[in-house]
Amino acid sequence: MIKEGDKIALMALLHDIGKFRERARIELGEKFDSKKYRFPHAHHTAEFLKEYFPILSSYHRYAYSHHNPQDKNSWIIAIANRMAHSVSKEQYEKYNQEGSKEDENVRLINLFNSKKEYPLTSLEVENIIKEFSSEEGYETLWKRFKEDLKKIDTNNLSGVDLLSIDYLLKKYTTFIPAITNWEKLKGKTSLYDHLHLSAVFAQAIFKLPKEHQDNLIESYKTGDEKSQREFLLINGDFFGIQDFIFNEVETRFAAKILRGKSAFVQFLTKVIAFYIIEKLELSTLSIVSEGAGKFEILAPNTSAIVEKLPKLQEELNTYFVSSFFGETGVGVSYIECSIFDFLDEKRYKELRQRLFNVVIRTKLKKFNLSHQSYNLKWEDGLTDKNK
Repeated sequence: MIKEGDKIALMALLHDIGKFRERARIELGEKFDSKKYRFPHAHHTAEFLKEYFPILSSYHRYAYSHHNPQDKNSWIIAIANRMAHSVSKEQYEKYNQEGSKEDENVRLINLFNSKKEYPLTSLEVENIIKEFSSEEGYETLWKRFKEDLKKIDTNNLSGVDLLSIDYLLKKYTTFIPAITNWEKLKGKTSLYDHLHLSAVFAQAIFKLPKEHQDNLIESYKTGDEKSQREFLLINGDFFGIQDFIFNEVETRFAAKILRGKSAFVQFLTKVIAFYIIEKLELSTLSIVSEGAGKFEILAPNTSAIVEKLPKLQEELNTYFVSSFFGETGVGVSYIECSIFDFLDEKRYKELRQRLFNVVIRTKLKKFNLSHQSYNLKWEDGLTDKNK
């Protein structure tokens, strides 16, 4: 069974699954209790968790109480939810007051053209080829989601199972809007993106020392930035990808070679990201994003993690020098950040710029050659006297 931190991350990952269930017109088994749940979708979340994750019954309230948190773990998921929406306490309280019934007719706005909308469909190769021209509808998507979820043993969850659940959500909720009843965010955010980011934030908050958790929650409640920079935003960035992919490519087999090399970079990016979270003892749901030779991880800002990061960079340097002769490598950078960096648009832009600057500096110090030397196996036994 997964650890407690993973259980909290899973509850955050599923806290808004009730929106999917409600829009699929599934009837509630009990009369809606507005005092307990505040919104019908939270009640739907509770019934979904009761049906599919009964073994985690003591954790369910942390998920369905995100609009009405009463204890620390509920507040962790509530704050993670609001960080994923990038809204302040005042803005979210306004939504709590004004939010109405889910509007199943609202569609997700196209990321590249605000005048277009995505149809309700799953994220699959066939739909991509057809340019998402067909629509399945909430009822069909919900039925297919449930059928796939039943294939997972939810009574004996592992880290791999968490990734499988995350994948199913990506498959079935990527083109579902997270918000349909609040003008500020209506149709602007994917439900999957919101759920995944909520899990990322929740696991990072939960991993903080208890005192820092209390300071963060109090800071959010009061709006007073008493808490310090609680998080580390870790970036991994391949360098030398272009040379690796395009050098020494025979014209005859160019297409196959290029696809193979690109796939290798993709796989290696994922492997390194998972290696880092394993070494840092983080949840499998702590990876913000990975792909195209880059990855980002959100971690708690603790001395133990800060001390491990330079050692991980040394391990990666040694691997890439010995395996690829330094022609390519991965630079690991990080910056400290606060909860408020994610709740304010201006500060978030500044956060991204700070991270970009640190990544550039890391690239200029590839392999730290001025302070570190490497011994390659093929050099063993060689001296300047060898002829």
